[in-house]
Amino acid sequence: MNRKFSDILAISLLAVLLASCGSGKMMGPVMPPPMAQNPEFLFVANTNSNTVSSFEIDSSGMLLSIGSFPAGASPEFMATDAAGKFLFVGNTASNNVSAFQIDKATGKLTPVAGSPFATGTQPEGMALVSGANLLFVANNIGNSISAFHIDHMSNAVSPFSVDPIRGSLSPVTPLPALSQNCSSTCHTNPLRVAIHPTARLAFVADVGANSVSSFAISNGVLTLAAGPIPTGQHPFGVATDPSGKFVYVVNKLDNNIAAFSVDTMTGALTPLANSPVPAGGSEPVGIVTVRPQ
Repeated sequence: MNRKFSDILAISLLAVLLASCGSGKMMGPVMPPPMAQNPEFLFVANTNSNTVSSFEIDSSGMLLSIGSFPAGASPEFMATDAAGKFLFVGNTASNNVSAFQIDKATGKLTPVAGSPFATGTQPEGMALVSGANLLFVANNIGNSISAFHIDHMSNAVSPFSVDPIRGSLSPVTPLPALSQNCSSTCHTNPLRVAIHPTARLAFVADVGANSVSSFAISNGVLTLAAGPIPTGQHPFGVATDPSGKFVYVVNKLDNNIAAFSVDTMTGALTPLANSPVPAGGSEPVGIVTVRPQ
């Protein structure tokens, strides 16, 4: 080997060794940076402004506003698929479902092709069977259930009974008509429930008492664990974040979101600093959280 070249090589190697030394020890192997966890998002249906507000949930549980997105008339109930790719919103006054694709990096919502999709009259309750790519919508005034396949969103004639194994649908006798009048009891009883990811706790929005209550679940039995905890005026929707660290309640008359940390052992709820935060729309009623995969 050429002497001049070998000297240069030795000097170069020495420089590399010196750069990688610390306190007389060789530097260990370079470790790849930890994989960033997908962000968590929260969506709120604003029934009076006909929009869906999007928020990012930061590590402390606080909500960072992303923006508001147009839905149909009087959006209320919502559902997401297991992978967190899509958000479905029932529009109770326009009798249809808005379907959005969720940007897993930004939380922004983009309407899917063909959205919104017609349902029966006054769609409210929603259930999504991700394994079968099926979305079921309960139509309150129509006394029926609309069924959609997520990949083609072709709605079927309702009402149906559902085969619990195959997910097949069969026509059934229509349900009896419900009263169109809502007495004062509609706004004094516990309204909506969210189950903790561990399935050991349940959180109930007490719309008449302006509070949220926490219950322990054991063998299907509910026992009051904590509460009632003050929220705001007319708390409607309630949800936990995917990690199970936080609980969020939308207050319809205050147009805001109350945020709480959760003691997973006792079920106790503690208001977060700077809570509540604006809901980003008028008369928020529905709320869901998701961590896109």
